[in-house]
Amino acid sequence: MTRTSYEARVLLAPLGGSGERAAQECTRLGLTGVVTYPGAGGNGHGPAAAAEHADVVVLLAVDLGEVSAAEVALLGTTARLAGCLVAAVVIDDGHGPLTGPGMTALREAVDMLVVVRSVALAASFLDVVRGGSAPRPAAQGA
Repeated sequence: MTRTSYEARVLLAPLGGSGERAAQECTRLGLTGVVTYPGAGGNGHGPAAAAEHADVVVLLAVDLGEVSAAEVALLGTTARLAGCLVAAVVIDDGHGPLTGPGMTALREAVDMLVVVRSVALAASFLDVVRGGSAPRPAAQGA
């Protein structure tokens, strides 16, 4: 179906192993239209090259202890210089505090920070940021 509204180009940057697992789970839940930044050692493209093709860069974190302040600052600055909106989604799975250097780095680097309670809610949020699912045709006879 043809989309009639704007669709943002979203670059998802998972932070740490738990962020990578959450990004993979979002894909398994059916999230489409979002490109995942492979990070260091990925496809050889740095954050500037990746952000160049995005409208929105979303940093995804679960375990804030895995969040590198230097990586967050680099991604946030690079995305902003590329003209992107910078957001963060933190999945609060109840296993750790929502404080500390990781949260401080995220709050300083992003334009919008959202905390959700599950990967499913993170996937839904990312879909909304992207522009939502294309409208489905109405059932005949309904």
